Amino acid sequence: MGNQILVTETLDYKRTQKDIIGASAKIEMLGIFEQVGESILTPEQFGKVNGAAIIFSFISEHLAGLCNKSGIGFVLLSPINFTNN
Repeated sequence: MGNQILVTETLDYKRTQKDIIGASAKIEMLGIFEQVGESILTPEQFGKVNGAAIIFSFISEHLAGLCNKSGIGFVLLSPINFTNN
């Protein structure tokens, strides 16, 4: 592995109306990042903050595309501040 940083992120999405699930999706993505040169962040810090934020943008776009193509409309996830998590 050496200078590779592996980050996995999972989203469980459910759209309900009156306690009835109208749509659901589980999206899991793996990012493989490579550290080149020196960094002020440890690999763990990078994974929890930068890596997670990068992967979240792809998950959000994928969910929006799935929902739009399925006909349930456009779904836009709220941004997440990974520095506070």
